[in-house]
Amino acid sequence: MMFEARLKSKFRLDAMIRKATDMGFAPYVMKTGFEDSGVIMIKIAKPSRTATLYIQQRDFDGHLQWKNPLGEIHEKLEESQIDAYIKRTSEFDDDCWVLEIDDMQDRFPTPPDHDFWKI
Repeated sequence: MMFEARLKSKFRLDAMIRKATDMGFAPYVMKTGFEDSGVIMIKIAKPSRTATLYIQQRDFDGHLQWKNPLGEIHEKLEESQIDAYIKRTSEFDDDCWVLEIDDMQDRFPTPPDHDFWKI
């Protein structure tokens, strides 16, 4: 039986914070989770109180992918819908992390193509 080495969630989140900061954005951690393996949710706050939400999940082959749990991958929703989802998820999954990035000029790169999403 082989085991794949995986980066800890805290390490991955810290790298994303550095990348977003280097790109000129101000990310902040809305919720801390389990340092070793907590799920990471990234909320991109957009103009007009909309946002997109991305969660990193493994596919059937074990590869990490970014998905929008509430719709199409780049779909913008009302920020209140996303906040309600985050709240519900956090209530039953104490281990999850939530990173929010304000993108009021609607210029933050979307997954999976930009280097930000490849950690």
